Amino acid sequence: MRSTDYAYAVARIRAKENALLSRQELEQLAASADAGEALRRLRDRGWGRGAPDEDAERLFAAELRKTWDIIREVAPDFGAFR
Repeated sequence: MRSTDYAYAVARIRAKENALLSRQELEQLAASADAGEALRRLRDRGWGRGAPDEDAERLFAAELRKTWDIIREVAPDFGAFR
């Protein structure tokens, strides 16, 4: 991996760290009255595809897909993840 590729990968991941849920946001999720409220909170943070009627399974599948897309983008050898 070239040093510029490494620098890009590190910067890309560091930038994504800003989107992680904070302790306060996790506590708010845990305090949600029901699953619908928790999903709304996650959608408000940009999770899923943004559809207001997106169910939990689709929301988490979309997030998993986004995560693997980032890994494919920055990993020098994606085969190591198979």
